Amino acid sequence: MAAYSPTEYRRIIEEMGRLEQQARDAERRARDAEQRARDAEQRARHAEQHPEKAKILKDINKLRKEEKKHGRDIYYKNQKATALEVCESIANFAIVFLMVLAVCQSGKTGCMLAIIEILLRSNSEVSAEHIFVITGLSDKEWVAQTKRRIPLPEGNVIHRGQLKRKTHLFENLKNAVIIVDECHIACKDKMSVDNILQQAGLKDLQYLKKNNITIVEFSATPNSTLDDIEDWKTCSKKCIMKPGDGYKGHKALIDDNRLFQAEDLFIADNPEAGLTKKQEKARKKQIKPANDAIKDLKDFIEKRYRKPRYHIIRTPHTTKCDTVMMRFSGIFGSEKFAFVPCFGEEESLMKELAKVPDKHTFLFIKETARCAVTFDRKDLIGVLYERMPKNPKHDVIVQGLAGRACGYDVDDDMIVFSNVESIERYVAMVESNFTERDGFKHSGKKKTHLHNSLWRNTEGESVEVKEEDYFDDLVIAMFDRIEEARTYIKNTEFPHKAVGARGPSVKSWEKKKDKRGFYLSTSGKGKNKTKVRTFDEIYQIRKWGLDDTHAFTFHPCYEDITKKNTLKWCVIHR
Repeated sequence: MAAYSPTEYRRIIEEMGRLEQQARDAERRARDAEQRARDAEQRARHAEQHPEKAKILKDINKLRKEEKKHGRDIYYKNQKATALEVCESIANFAIVFLMVLAVCQSGKTGCMLAIIEILLRSNSEVSAEHIFVITGLSDKEWVAQTKRRIPLPEGNVIHRGQLKRKTHLFENLKNAVIIVDECHIACKDKMSVDNILQQAGLKDLQYLKKNNITIVEFSATPNSTLDDIEDWKTCSKKCIMKPGDGYKGHKALIDDNRLFQAEDLFIADNPEAGLTKKQEKARKKQIKPANDAIKDLKDFIEKRYRKPRYHIIRTPHTTKCDTVMMRFSGIFGSEKFAFVPCFGEEESLMKELAKVPDKHTFLFIKETARCAVTFDRKDLIGVLYERMPKNPKHDVIVQGLAGRACGYDVDDDMIVFSNVESIERYVAMVESNFTERDGFKHSGKKKTHLHNSLWRNTEGESVEVKEEDYFDDLVIAMFDRIEEARTYIKNTEFPHKAVGARGPSVKSWEKKKDKRGFYLSTSGKGKNKTKVRTFDEIYQIRKWGLDDTHAFTFHPCYEDITKKNTLKWCVIHR
């Protein structure tokens, strides 16, 4: 037997150790491969048992990879943090109502996506087939945008116009999450969201608890829905989503001097044929502030922007919009400026914004570009000019063009003309974590689908609220022409629509005049039931005639009952 030197002996020992390590590594790899095979088999079985869940998660991963190519995430830390808070509450069977408060364009959709992914990747009992995103908006563009960002089963992203025909999807629900986007829209008693819950048999608190159903509401301006959710006890919770890094919101508009007071760009029609010289002079004087505002805007745009941009102008309804467009084309001229009406749905506006303008282009809109709409190319947008109503509601102003100038990709030359007071009050409310809301005017305090009196089997889970608290603040809409009032009635979703929901016909009102030709208003009882009324008189009787069978009242009134040309048409509703 040969003898080994110490050096050879050490080499042999090291070689044996290396071979033993290789064997152990090979054994570990074999075990890991077996575990991966078992995991894959388990995932395959789970996917086979839960195909919709597997598909959604696959689509989310695909979406994540696509966003990574552009240096983006599908959601960020602030959204995930809020989503985790929401999911923890969903896991608590005692909590039924959740409200997520998030300022405009801060990432509500990303938070929704995070909620869905966390639920599906956890041991949550929520069924993938029973996750819905709905809204009181009647907006096809909202549906298209939401579907692109949130992969859900076909038919589970639903806007207002589709809710009625999809009631069956909400019947006999179990282990479900219903996400309500822009929950302040069509949220009142007997409106779309309330109706779908009622018709599906979901307005029963104990039923929701028993069947593990959670309603998650999202809004930047929750209005009465926030009042109502705070009247529940342990079954509700508020979550405030803080904006992420780089966010510019309404406060930035103020701090960066990008917010200016908007003016009424209409006031009255331009002088027309048949007017006397005196009348024509008076009319020119009357509309001079509107023309001056447009001239000031021209100077502003020419001084501020070197490259062509889109400038979005919200106009009044009916023929008033034609008047405003005519003034813009007359003052700006067509050589360096273009003028495009976008009076259809959101698609027409988005189609124009997808192009690169070769000259300054004014896009005229009416009621589009409000909440839930996102502009992709903010660097192409210059001025956003809000329409100024006589009695602006702060929530409408905030969610309007000012809200579209918020987000993470806001250009420093994106300028907003709006109602400054509304924006300032909103910023103050946000900074108080939505606790200081008294000075924030919104579209009336009314019962919403969350109001506890509209639910069954509440069993001590709610605070009693007096009925009269929801009747003090009414919506009073004023119009110069009866046709405008009728259009407003037609396009407004009241808590319930009565017979003749377009309002009395124009012909019928022509018969309701006194001998002098003044329109008569009929309301109340007694000898003064029918008379010519001032607006102040109408305001005093504003609550008359509104009940469970009458959605609105309709009145002619005068600023001066001695002057026919001071006629206004007044629509009052809850």
